[in-house]
Amino acid sequence: MLLVAAAGVFVLCYLPYVAASGAGVLGYLPGYLREEGYQQGHLDRFGLLRLVLPDRFAPWGGAALLAVLVWRVLRHGDPGRPWRGALLVTGGALLLAAPGYPWYGLLVVALVALDGRWEWLAVPAAGQLLYLAGGERTQQLAYGAALLVIAAVSARRAGRWPRPVRAQMTEV
Repeated sequence: MLLVAAAGVFVLCYLPYVAASGAGVLGYLPGYLREEGYQQGHLDRFGLLRLVLPDRFAPWGGAALLAVLVWRVLRHGDPGRPWRGALLVTGGALLLAAPGYPWYGLLVVALVALDGRWEWLAVPAAGQLLYLAGGERTQQLAYGAALLVIAAVSARRAGRWPRPVRAQMTEV
């Protein structure tokens, strides 16, 4: 019910602007998205998704996965620690879209400072590597490595990753 009310308020607030300017209410957003390679079939984005989905479905797959992340945070997030959900959604969006500019990751850095989940710093590091080296393969390797770091550290933190076995001395 809350989501319906929030969506209704959003629509009502934008209605006068849409009535006055039509599609111009979006401003430069469509041009920016086209410039940055987010249009259908463009191969500069969604590097990890393009490893498992056909190119034309990667943006749709990214939107669906991001919707699942948002749903999970809304349904199971800790209201006492909203930055944890914000970190999951923001970091997830960057992993899915794989932007080529490192400054998009600055919000993740700020959220890591609040939450202390340092493994998410791999996402802005991936953006920095892509910015410096460029290329589709670099994008997939950098963001893939970031995803593996996040998954491994999160699994270890949750107790689902085995602890290293240490040599134990036995008494004879």
